[in-house]
Amino acid sequence: RLLKARSWDEGKSHIQHALCKVSGFWANLVMVGSQYLGQVRARQAMDQRCDELLDDMELPRDVADRLPRQLSGGQQQRIGLCRALMLNPQLLLLDEPFSAVDPVTRLGLYQQFEQVQQRKAVSTLLVTHDLREARRLARFLVILDAGQVAQFGTPEHVLSHPATPFVETLIESQL
Repeated sequence: RLLKARSWDEGKSHIQHALCKVSGFWANLVMVGSQYLGQVRARQAMDQRCDELLDDMELPRDVADRLPRQLSGGQQQRIGLCRALMLNPQLLLLDEPFSAVDPVTRLGLYQQFEQVQQRKAVSTLLVTHDLREARRLARFLVILDAGQVAQFGTPEHVLSHPATPFVETLIESQL
């Protein structure tokens, strides 16, 4: 369906990305919702969806009224995920979404993301340089070397059977 879209405008509501730095949670959601009035028709529907996402990410409702500087790094990351999930996209692009937080917060974010994935089953393209993160979150792994595919497969297979010296060095350096 995504590839059959006749224009970017037709396909863009099916793909969302998570912003790591947000300028204001509610303002972002209102902007996103108002761009797609056909999908999110009323303020009440946007409020309901916002509350659902805040609950999914275990965020207090008052974060919607706070400025980004008033939020922790973990809260900012979870709000970025909420924003990306607002329109129930078919594909979610996450580019290093957990890299800006401390390891303890990151583990909590992994758990929340996994729970949301189990409930909502959104296809996700996760870009990361952290093989531990990839091993935990990925069902299919693609390792690039200088922009070219070096190896792909299940995380278990790729990590236990490196196909190239680059992949082997990468694995040894991180795991």
